[in-house]
Amino acid sequence: MYKTVIKVFSFLFVTLFAANLVFSQSYNTQFYNESNGLFNSKIWDILQDRSGRMWFGTRSGISVYDGISWSGFINTDSIGRYECFALRMDDDGNIKALFRNPSFFVATYTKDGWKRLPPSGFITGNEICSFFTTGRGDNEKVYICTENDGIIWHGNDAWKTLLLNEEYGIDIVYSACPLGDSVLISTNKGLYFWNTAGTFRSADIAFPSKPRGLYTQKEFGNKIYAAGEDWFGYLENDSVKILSEKLTSNFDFNVLSLRIEPDNNSGFYIFNYFTLNYFSLKDSSVTRLRSKSGLITDGATCVFTDRENNAWIGSPRGANKISSRRFINYLDLFGEGEGEVSAIMEYEPGKIIFGGNNGYTMFDGEKFRHFPIPDPNRSRSEKERILDFQLDTKGNIWVASTTNGFFLIDKTGKKLNYKLDIPVKERATSVIMDKDKNLWFVTNGNVYIHNDAGTKIYTDIPKNHVIRKAFNLGDSTLGFTTVLEGFYLRRGNVTTHYMGQTKEGNSVFTLEKDRKGKIWIGTLAGLFELNGEKVQRAILNDGDSVARPVYLLMEDRSGNLWIGTDFGVYKYNGSIVRKYSTKDGLSGNELNRAGGVIEKNGRIWFGTNFGASCYYEELDNNGTNETALLLKINRITSSGISYASDADISLSENSNDISFIISGCSFINEKENRISWKLDGEDKEWKKEVLYQSNEIYYNNLAPGDYRLHVRMRNSDGVLGPETVSSVITIEKPFYLKWWFLAASAMLIAAIAYSGQNYYSQRKYNRFLQEEVNKVTAELTEAEKTYRETLLKEIHHRIKNNLQVVSSLLSLHGNTVRDEEINEILRESRNRIRSMAMIHEKLYSSKSYSSLNISSYVKSLVDYLARSYLSNTSQVKIETQIPELFLNIDISVAIGLIVNELVSNALKYAFPGNRKGTISISINQADGNNIAIGLKDDGVGLDKEPIPENMETLGLRLVNMLVKQYDGKMETDITRGTSFNITLKYRQETSSPARG
Repeated sequence: MYKTVIKVFSFLFVTLFAANLVFSQSYNTQFYNESNGLFNSKIWDILQDRSGRMWFGTRSGISVYDGISWSGFINTDSIGRYECFALRMDDDGNIKALFRNPSFFVATYTKDGWKRLPPSGFITGNEICSFFTTGRGDNEKVYICTENDGIIWHGNDAWKTLLLNEEYGIDIVYSACPLGDSVLISTNKGLYFWNTAGTFRSADIAFPSKPRGLYTQKEFGNKIYAAGEDWFGYLENDSVKILSEKLTSNFDFNVLSLRIEPDNNSGFYIFNYFTLNYFSLKDSSVTRLRSKSGLITDGATCVFTDRENNAWIGSPRGANKISSRRFINYLDLFGEGEGEVSAIMEYEPGKIIFGGNNGYTMFDGEKFRHFPIPDPNRSRSEKERILDFQLDTKGNIWVASTTNGFFLIDKTGKKLNYKLDIPVKERATSVIMDKDKNLWFVTNGNVYIHNDAGTKIYTDIPKNHVIRKAFNLGDSTLGFTTVLEGFYLRRGNVTTHYMGQTKEGNSVFTLEKDRKGKIWIGTLAGLFELNGEKVQRAILNDGDSVARPVYLLMEDRSGNLWIGTDFGVYKYNGSIVRKYSTKDGLSGNELNRAGGVIEKNGRIWFGTNFGASCYYEELDNNGTNETALLLKINRITSSGISYASDADISLSENSNDISFIISGCSFINEKENRISWKLDGEDKEWKKEVLYQSNEIYYNNLAPGDYRLHVRMRNSDGVLGPETVSSVITIEKPFYLKWWFLAASAMLIAAIAYSGQNYYSQRKYNRFLQEEVNKVTAELTEAEKTYRETLLKEIHHRIKNNLQVVSSLLSLHGNTVRDEEINEILRESRNRIRSMAMIHEKLYSSKSYSSLNISSYVKSLVDYLARSYLSNTSQVKIETQIPELFLNIDISVAIGLIVNELVSNALKYAFPGNRKGTISISINQADGNNIAIGLKDDGVGLDKEPIPENMETLGLRLVNMLVKQYDGKMETDITRGTSFNITLKYRQETSSPARG
């Protein structure tokens, strides 16, 4: 008796305590801060440009993210590394940025780079509450509004200031927004209209209280949205419409102003530094977003919704991205770490009851109340599990539970005293009500029918068949699913037994009858349908089917079929299947057979193994904006020359290595984007899709012909974007394959044949023929000379190609080897081969085939090494001081290998942890025939000095060997970074290059 009293008292205490719990919604979020690539984690504003890149205005400048790599503007002449407070895009697609250092200034970014507006000289320590532009071209005006200093604006190449305190006695400005040719200003003394012509008048508009935030844009027409301390609404044609009066009551107004940002017409974010709320236009609901929802902080400095409906939320600690708020999740609904929801039901419009492993929880739309179910007869190790709910005609709720059987509660959650006429000793599994208001109680041994006349056993289903769940399918049809015996349908008074073809197919969990009368069947073997009286696998689209366990089936008000499985839920609209799992925001991957309900307002709830998820269709990114998936081919490069991608390109036969530089990104989950491509003229089919991790697509050693690149992207939702097609790239044939060369050769052969015939047939013309022969012989001698030069040029080309093949083979081997050390060896070997291949490539491209311009060669080599070792080539600056110097091929190879090894070592080891720095290279012809090579870096330096000649590093051993081979010497200095000074004796074999 004592134990029972204690358990009842504990139940009452927990119930009273839980009545005050408010469960936070959680979302699928991603974080970005300095560890990801931001210049600074304090973010003031976020913007997406027309190419799809995300811009972040931070304390240390502007960071730009294209979904693959980070870049930005921190050391430019125009803007420096200054704090960026605001970002806007004008009507021409140019970016306007507001900086402070310490005075405010505005700069515009176009395709030509940054350009500052004249310095404003406007210094303030106050909060920036508004920044916007109006007009275009010469009529453009820029406005900056602060809380206490008034408004500064730029027009006609001059800055002007409106000091509201001095001129009108207004102490505080909350917000401002453009309104036609005027500006609407919200202040502590009310609303005012102002324009740059000098008009300033009060706006006689009656809001509930002074607006703290204003927002408008062209898409809203005449609407101006406004928010106050406890309300949100809009002004249209001098008429005020209040949308909510319980929106912002939790705002901390230590920051005076509010900001309003739209969510692509689904709703609005209303926020300040400490608080962030979302107002839905669909149902006028208010949602508070904060750290308990998975965000970095409770408030926001900015909110931006990109063209895929991803919400980017800036804060002093970095940025959050909510890829979709399609699912709002509620976790740990039953206390003691219990989150699994096994049953859900709407007991009144907008009010939900959840059943789980530790009792039930009731949600009235704002607060949750948890009710554990104490049972003195239950062992400590046995958990209560609610399996089903059913609302009766009196508004009370029947519960089917594993340990308490069937019991009744009222709408307040109070357990009512009620007993059935027949004692039910089996384990309760389900409860439903038919159209005649009869209650059907299902156990693992029997089915009972209960009404005012009493309770009786339903005998049309054999007792040895274990019933999982009962379903009211409408039209006087009831369904009963079993563990291994298929399912039963009761139509009127006739019960029919249905079996599938396999054992797993006869383990049935759920049934659903759609609006067209089709009955869908969820089994352990997947999704089936009843075709006439035959059970067959359901084919959804293009031969697709669901072959994994199906636990839940529901048809929503739009006719979509929701298919809950052991790994996510599918949405099928009759032609397209979309899958959602935890990566898409669902609380858990496993659905439960009674864990689904569609509210009267259309909201859809799912019970999963980790919590409850509510689906918001208007926040889903159904029909992904194809513009966001359109890749752009920015430029095409060959032989170190870049070409625009919007015009056809003609290349010589030597320029047959081509790179395509692309851009574009889907930010739903940028790490799971995939791309594929096909080069017309080279590829017969599309390449296999790969993760989009590089902005470059490379083809080498292409044969002469015409080529066009096709490229496309698939985002993490599986949506395939449109193709992007490049211009035509033509690689010309070599001259000896062109028609005029072949024609000339044929004519030459014909001339020789004709001369020979005349020589033997007409001796009297010997003298004349001899002269002709001499002439032809001279021509042949010249042709032979030309041919020899052509052959030498071709040899260089072949050597270059063969070395490139070896390099490619090493690269392919590297892709199959997982050992990082072996991979590094292969990479170093590939770079050494590439350094030698470049020499032959340069000789092939020059007019002399025996000497090389070492300046051009070394610059190309270090550029290649920087791209090979650095993910961000701006991290390390490489400076070269090399005059025009022509050397023979032997010493050029030695110099190339030495530079390759020393620069590679510096790039790998001198700048750890993305450290920035500089590498300097100099090569000069010293006294006599000596060649002086200098290389230094300002990195972390070597651990020991001097460098012994027998050092085990292969690269430095190679350098020492080459120095000895040319009777040279090498000196090192590690005082500041690392420097090498090398002298080689030059054995001159050739002089200067041939000149044209």
